[in-house]
Amino acid sequence: MTENAAFKLLANLETPESCLELRISCKKLAKMDLCFPSDPVVVCQVLKEGAWQEVGRTEYIHNDSNPKFTTAFRLEYRFATALPVRFNVYDFDKRTSSLEKAEFIGSLQTTLSEIVSAPSSILEGPLANPKISNPGFIRVVAEETLDYKDVLRGSSLGVNSSIESVAFKRVSRLRGFPGPLRITNIPPQDGSYALVYQSEVQHKSVNPGWAPASVPVVHICNRDYERPLLVEVMDWSRFGKHSLVGYCSTTVHDLMAAIGSELLLSNAHDKKGGLHGKVYVSACRIEKSETFLDYLHAGAQLSMTVAIDFSKSNGDFGNPASLHYLSNSRQNSYQEALRAIGGVLEPYDSDRKFPVYGFGGALPDGSNPPFFALNGNAVKPEVVGTRGILSAYENAVNDIIPIEPTRLAPVIHSVCDKISQGLAIPSVGGAQNYHVLVVVTDGQIDDMEESAKAVIRGSKLPLSMIIVGIGKQNFDGMDLLDADDNVLEVHGEVAERDIVQFVPIRELTSGDLSKLTEEVLREIPSQYMKYMKSHNVKPIPVVDPKRSDWRLY
Repeated sequence: MTENAAFKLLANLETPESCLELRISCKKLAKMDLCFPSDPVVVCQVLKEGAWQEVGRTEYIHNDSNPKFTTAFRLEYRFATALPVRFNVYDFDKRTSSLEKAEFIGSLQTTLSEIVSAPSSILEGPLANPKISNPGFIRVVAEETLDYKDVLRGSSLGVNSSIESVAFKRVSRLRGFPGPLRITNIPPQDGSYALVYQSEVQHKSVNPGWAPASVPVVHICNRDYERPLLVEVMDWSRFGKHSLVGYCSTTVHDLMAAIGSELLLSNAHDKKGGLHGKVYVSACRIEKSETFLDYLHAGAQLSMTVAIDFSKSNGDFGNPASLHYLSNSRQNSYQEALRAIGGVLEPYDSDRKFPVYGFGGALPDGSNPPFFALNGNAVKPEVVGTRGILSAYENAVNDIIPIEPTRLAPVIHSVCDKISQGLAIPSVGGAQNYHVLVVVTDGQIDDMEESAKAVIRGSKLPLSMIIVGIGKQNFDGMDLLDADDNVLEVHGEVAERDIVQFVPIRELTSGDLSKLTEEVLREIPSQYMKYMKSHNVKPIPVVDPKRSDWRLY
């Protein structure tokens, strides 16, 4: 048995990261009647499973070309999903109480991420109607609901989003050495537990004291303080076969009532029965906390850099069996991954200019730098938007010569250099900006140790790494960089935090690219928040324009 203790908490992973209220106003709406202003009403729709579904509609306002609606639309927000949203504006006929006879004024189609990443989370835009030249303008103001700002915190166990501190200061055990602590909850749909929190590992201690932590309450119990939770203490193994020390059932309500007392651990798998330890709850409280959306509202930017593997292991680019083969009938996996991930991350960078690099290839002039700008401009390697990324990639496939060896570390260090240089130049709001390096590779790299060192360096900076594995190669090296089960360490140097998320695209069912973005991007908000909190970076207060003040129209 290993001598390492950790704590776990399980929850429903389908819980949204936050919930938004969208408030609508319009300006200069076209008159659909000859003599009087329109009687406007706004219908909100979201695109799900290929069909537009109505979320709700505002009240109608009589004879008003510049309406400010009272009714708000409530939508769930998930960072990894670019949810399409459409607002349709109609001239309502109160005599029919139906939209079937209402006259269509115009619509605005966008995404929820476009709204939350707009300045102060306020999106303004012109309405579109092919039958009317100037149908008017619409303004959408997004505001996070307060219940998603609650966090559960603890001195040795923490839960963020309504409970500020839960501390399990020590565990008195009768057998063995404790490892990680974890907490799970039972989603009401299927009655099974899902992991929502896991502590760090306390090595070689029968009385571990886990570090303070915080977890959104909505993730733990979806604001249901009586939902059953399972607290487990695990004996951690470096080989992945963790064993259960003991567990107990509780609720958020009971945890807050248990401050200063002990939770008794049992283990039904132990035939000897009896007590398997005690968890002392030193703190457990609910507080308001900054959220990822608070930083976006304050103007935080997420800057994306892309690195693409052109090495020999991808195959001859002109061969249909190559991972880089370009077909007129379908996109290859590199194109699919770039389109899916770029489409989600693009709105969070206001200028939408992204550096795109290649590695593992030689240039047309025969030179083989460790990495190279796909647009051919090493000084200005940026392209515009996801379309620019795809265009640069497709052009490069026709020019780049695949070579070996494949080295990933240089491009990681280059990104780290640029981030460090940016941090050295003080700027208003600059400290709350963040960077995402997207690496698309077949997994065959030849500098694993140097790449691990580069990742450790990046863990100290405002950086996350997304690695998408293409093809059927062995991805053991990428799994090591991901370091989900073990802290990344090279020659005694340890990563400050886990910044890598790796997903092999072959594991996706039916080529569902929405699953790809969910898998590789879902941890970015928590990684962002962990960095900002550890460096005491607060969202810079912004002076919101009055709700009636239009910026653009």
